[in-house]
Amino acid sequence: MAEPSHVQDVLKGYSHLNISDDDQEGLVLEELPTDKQNGGYERCVIGSFLTNRKVNFGAMQETLSAIWRPVKGVFMEETIYPNLFIFKFFHELDMKRVLNDGPWTFNQQVLLLKKLDINEQLKDVKLTEFFIWLQIYDLPIGFNSERILNH
Repeated sequence: MAEPSHVQDVLKGYSHLNISDDDQEGLVLEELPTDKQNGGYERCVIGSFLTNRKVNFGAMQETLSAIWRPVKGVFMEETIYPNLFIFKFFHELDMKRVLNDGPWTFNQQVLLLKKLDINEQLKDVKLTEFFIWLQIYDLPIGFNSERILNH
């Protein structure tokens, strides 16, 4: 079966492209891009819920915006990976507060969050832990030290 003419045109148009040994080094940056150059990803947080069910993005977006109430706002987007979201904050303090004041939940599912490193691939982000507060009553006085409590 012959390829359609538009496919042949595209293939013909790119047939002159090739990768030589000189091109194998990859991209070398003299300096890291600034916040404006990298699209503002310096204030981005990657998040995923501890669930196998699909998350209703619209409802999650409304709920977290109402709970977080960021002063300068937050832009939320779904990624191409299931149950993986990017939260782009417009102010550093809003981002820090969300990262430090958790854990956060939506529909009784814990939201795992991590500041996005602009050098990592979304598919490689590992979201495996979250902090939780515990209140323990009637703890013997000998167990009430920072050394014991941090174990």
